[in-house]
Amino acid sequence: MNTNKVLAGILAIGILATWLWVASADFGEFKGFWKAHKIELTEEQKTEIENMTDEEKKDFFETKRTEKKAERESRENVIDKLLAWETLTSEEEELRAEIIEHRAEMKIKRENREADRAEMKSIMEKKRAWEDLTDEEQAKLDEMKESRKDWKRSGKKGWKRSHR
Repeated sequence: MNTNKVLAGILAIGILATWLWVASADFGEFKGFWKAHKIELTEEQKTEIENMTDEEKKDFFETKRTEKKAERESRENVIDKLLAWETLTSEEEELRAEIIEHRAEMKIKRENREADRAEMKSIMEKKRAWEDLTDEEQAKLDEMKESRKDWKRSGKKGWKRSHR
């Protein structure tokens, strides 16, 4: 038997099974759907989604995805214009200011994560060396363990939140 045909059949079955699973998923119950797709919703929108039919949910999220894509494209256009030394319109200047603010926020978050990572690394090294931890260090370690309970290892990609 040709192994290519067997592999193609297995792939087709996998794609079909995935498609059926996605088609039957209730987006209102799929925790973190909008977070996974970087769609920010208000509490009011979240409650509206719970009362929507599957078709309304599909349309709602498709609209949100389209809006997010248009926003991404407009940001890319601003960056492209800046790189080409072209003049920006007033709307593009506002978008440029948002981009700068967002990058500054992300830089602060990244620096805070690095500082936390370095602190946790020193705590873990101290623990591996069988040294006593201070109450503050132990509290930080316990807090980290508690916050990681619903995270699981996902192969080469690192850690991801498990949906319960």
